[in-house]
Amino acid sequence: SEPLDDGAIEQRWKALVGGVVLRQENSTLRCDSAIFYPRQNRVRAYGHVVIVQADTLTARGDSLRYEVRSAENAVSHLSTG
Repeated sequence: SEPLDDGAIEQRWKALVGGVVLRQENSTLRCDSAIFYPRQNRVRAYGHVVIVQADTLTARGDSLRYEVRSAENAVSHLSTG
């Protein structure tokens, strides 16, 4: 994926476009595009969203909101059509 910078010095968000792949520990997120908010450790993913966790769980949807609150606590909401 190609990052599109918002131009802000503080980097409040970063847009990722085209074949986005994000990994965190044993989870992989793939989608068409995403917006990453580094300060909040939050991602919004769009288009052909697929999450694979530990090679045992696969979830698919049209969009996803994902927020890591701590090492043990993450919240996600996967939407379809």
